[in-house]
Amino acid sequence: MKKTASLFLALIFFVSGVSHAAKTQYRVFKPSGTGESVFLKSGEKQHKYFLIKKGTSFGFEVVGPTKVKIRTRAELVPGAKEGNYEIQVWEGDHLVEGRKAAAKSSALMLDSQVERIGVARTVTIKVPRGKHSYRVWITSDKYSMFYARFYQEKKKIKKAEYSAFKPNDYKKQVTL
Repeated sequence: MKKTASLFLALIFFVSGVSHAAKTQYRVFKPSGTGESVFLKSGEKQHKYFLIKKGTSFGFEVVGPTKVKIRTRAELVPGAKEGNYEIQVWEGDHLVEGRKAAAKSSALMLDSQVERIGVARTVTIKVPRGKHSYRVWITSDKYSMFYARFYQEKKKIKKAEYSAFKPNDYKKQVTL
């Protein structure tokens, strides 16, 4: 009975440790091919986004291995509550990631103007080892302006391992 209880407790401890695994942390970065930047306001907070116009692409370079999240928002046209758009990430002639997204109104506003901004839709890409160039395309029948914000996985800092080894009989002299 004691063995079963201790095994059960160990199993619960292991499962709870797995469920509380550390989330991947990201940092905002400014891509090399940035266009016009704007601040989207939500109450007191401001978030910097980059403008992407319909029919144009937006390029950036990343050194892997890492993960990149691209958070996009559509600028809603007056009178339209909902609509769809498509996000595509290309590397050369190869489609790396694509997503169809529905745009719904959010609390964000553009520089205290009347335009409403849609809720965020995110695309995540895994960048393999080496330097890679990507292009972001956003297409829609209804919307012509989009805003994008770029996040890159934070590098994990490895702590240096120190050795407690000290030589006891080292007596060599160095002449300068």
